[in-house]
Formats: sequence, C-alpha cells, structure tokens
Amino acid sequence: MFRKISNIFLELIFPSNCFACKKPGEIVCIECLQSINLLSHQVCPVCEKNKTNQGAVCLSCFKKKDLSLNNLIVTADYRNQKLAHAIHLLKYQFISELSFPLGKIMTKGLKENNLINFDFIIPIPLHSRRLRWRGFNQSQLLASVIAHELFMINSKSVLLDDLVLRHKWTTPQMKIEKYSSRLANMENAFILNKHYFRNKNKLENKNFLLVDDVCTTGATLANCAKALKPIKPKKISAIVLGR
Repeated sequence: MFRKISNIFLELIFPSNCFACKKPGEIVCIECLQSINLLSHQVCPVCEKNKTNQGAVCLSCFKKKDLSLNNLIVTADYRNQKLAHAIHLLKYQFISELSFPLGKIMTKGLKENNLINFDFIIPIPLHSRRLRWRGFNQSQLLASVIAHELFMINSKSVLLDDLVLRHKWTTPQMKIEKYSSRLANMENAFILNKHYFRNKNKLENKNFLLVDDVCTTGATLANCAKALKPIKPKKISAIVLGR
C-alpha cells in the first residue's frame, strides 16, 4: 500500500516520461516501443540451435526426452537495451504500467508466428512471499494484456491465473550459475490448484499458453508445463519477452 501511495504521489509531482528517451507524456513513447523489434525467427526451446516453426521442439530434441512444453515464442532480443531496461523496471522498480506496452509486444509476437489459438492462458505464478514483496505478479499483468488483446470481451474466462500454484520457495534463476542447479531449483515447484479438480473434464484436451517475462534455462516453463499433465492438455505453448 505504501508503494502504491508513493507512486501516486510521485506521479503528481513528476508526470510520466518515456523510460528510455525521457520524452514527456507516456511511460514509453511510440518511437522507443517500435525500436524493440520482434525476432525474425524462432528456435527449438531445448537446444536453442535449430530454427523451427512457431518455436516448436525440434525432432532431434523431441526424440531424446519426454517434454511437456511443445512451443516457446521468444518475442525479442534480450540484448536490446530498451527491452532489458523495461523488464528490469517492471520487476524490480515496480513500474507495473510497463506491462501494457510489453504485453502488446508479446501479442504481436504471437500473431507474427501465427500462434494464437488457445483455450486458456496461464501466467507463471509467483510464490506468495515474492508476491507480497513485489505487490503484483508481472507475468499475470502481461498475461492479462495478451488475453485482452486476443480475446477482448472473453479475456477473463480465458485467463486462469490460479490454475497452477507455486508452492515451493525457489532462488531466482538469474542468481544461480550452474545449469544443473537451475534445473534442481525448479523441480516440483508447481502444483495444480485442487479447486479446479471438480471441473477437470472442462480443462482436458485443451490448448494452453504459459506467459512469463524472461526465460533462462527454460526450467521454470518446463516444470510449470509438467504440473499441467494431470489434466491431459492437448498442447502447451509458452511466450516470453526475451531469453
């Protein structure tokens, strides 16, 4: 509450400027927004080498292991300083307003890759402790924008922001150097909300979209997708701003 009051107070004294070029008027101006270009192609989310349509798992990786995640769309290049800065401001400076332009960029990425046919959209959940610290779940805000942009009036019925719960406290992935440690950190981090078990048949054989801000090893997305297995999803795709 203190953070929200402070933001309102600061907004009255210092009207919004573009976070990148400081032009007054908007949290991000149209010029800076357009400078965050979509990636021209997608690659296999596992090996990150083979180009694939819609960011699908390549045949080679598909044969090696049983994977829960079918597709991953990486919207833009994380090396773009404006994109990286915007994500940092959203997550660590609590500028939640940035979720709207960033969510629209993600929606554009889905449309460009012709990956828009979903039954449900699921934001990667935060642990309750981190949610209290930040005051909001940035993935949920991004997912809300995507749901609205794709489904308009039906967006609330499409967005299931409590179907998957994060019941295990984990260290932020970016703070862990070893790949094996990152995988272990996210193991069994997510569970299905028992509330939905009564309507399990309405969720079976559906297409799901997972939404997160960034992807490192892919362990977070993979384990969240794994948690959906009991409801027998038809297809699980994911989208992130950058990797």
